[in-house]
Amino acid sequence: MQADGAILAAGAAVNSSLAGSQNFAAVRLTPDGEFDASFGIAGKSYGTFASSNNVFESATSLAIGNGGLMIAGNSNNRGTNDARFGIARLTLDKVFASGFDN
Repeated sequence: MQADGAILAAGAAVNSSLAGSQNFAAVRLTPDGEFDASFGIAGKSYGTFASSNNVFESATSLAIGNGGLMIAGNSNNRGTNDARFGIARLTLDKVFASGFDN
């Protein structure tokens, strides 16, 4: 929960541009429980470390501070059985605007 009463939550979302994939996701809700339109795209955002299909990522924790967001989780490639840990520090004004590259 942020000082202004807004709530940030992290998890996973299906990525329609990478068939069969699921990516890190974050949402920001206003104190009233509505999606915060100033965050990401209509209050929802996602990002990925993967560049191929069949990768399942899920954010499992987040921390807020110093104008940014730390988000961490796991990435599992079903094709290669490769499992990895991912962590990213993102500024709150560009959290997952269109992926980790922004």
